[in-house]
Amino acid sequence: MRIAVIGLYNSGSTAIAGTLHHLGVNMGAPYHGNFFESLEIKQKLSEWWDEPQLKKFAPKKQRVAYLREWIKRQEALGNSRVGVKHPLLCLSAHDLEEAWGKRVKYIWAHRSLKDSIQGLEKRRWFSHPKPLQEYFWHSATEFFAEHKHLRVDFEDMVSDPGTNVARIIDYLELEPDKAQIAAAVRSIKSREKNKKIGL
Repeated sequence: MRIAVIGLYNSGSTAIAGTLHHLGVNMGAPYHGNFFESLEIKQKLSEWWDEPQLKKFAPKKQRVAYLREWIKRQEALGNSRVGVKHPLLCLSAHDLEEAWGKRVKYIWAHRSLKDSIQGLEKRRWFSHPKPLQEYFWHSATEFFAEHKHLRVDFEDMVSDPGTNVARIIDYLELEPDKAQIAAAVRSIKSREKNKKIGL
């Protein structure tokens, strides 16, 4: 199974990726920090799109070839469930579909554009986050209008993590044990608690 978590910065995509990790999905470790996103994928995406200027520095053929090679490498290690997550996938969603095939399971980490912009402004990672988030929003909404997916809303996930973990399990047809489910729910609660106290 191939899984892609796509969403803007501060959309809840990290919480979803962490949930998948705890449910036994290979998310491409080693990770970039504690964001449950493959360090290798992050570096490649940043090279391709020259974040935050978002100028394409790699042709589509090159991007698709790399993503196809990456997933094959992960599966060759014996991983039957492989996932990927990064905000720049909003711009490479079509690349991912071409590289991984039509049976990819997409999860849309959904949060209002206004709240996503405000969240990124608070982080101060970029000097001008608004146009960046707007570009991601346009690309993601256009892609998901034409592709089957599971939408996970940020507010719902925070207020009721148990229900949303169950929705993800059902959508992906996973069979985790009770310990994995409990760890997935705890990871969401812990992440949101740390945000509230400024971590």
